Amino acid sequence: MKTGSTLTWTAVALGFVGLAVRWYESYLIGTDVGHIPVSNLYEVFVLFCLITAMLYLYYEARYQTRQMGAFVLLVISARWASFSGTPLTAARTKSSRWCRRSNPGG
Repeated sequence: MKTGSTLTWTAVALGFVGLAVRWYESYLIGTDVGHIPVSNLYEVFVLFCLITAMLYLYYEARYQTRQMGAFVLLVISARWASFSGTPLTAARTKSSRWCRRSNPGG
């Protein structure tokens, strides 16, 4: 069970690093373009997973119990799986078709 807690702490740290990098890179495009990383569904789901994991870690430390860890992991996995489903793939395909039509020579 300690391994699960360690992996959760690592995932939270890496998730925050990922959001910080996305935030920093948004300012590299231009100072007027930069934004906090909650502007699209991907970033919101990453933040949701981070908050869920942090709440679990808080209650794990407060009540000195690790029995709910599998449930929290299941919730995070289900949310992530629902995000990476067909609608996102369809939107990506539609977007790439639009790009091909708008630039017929390229």
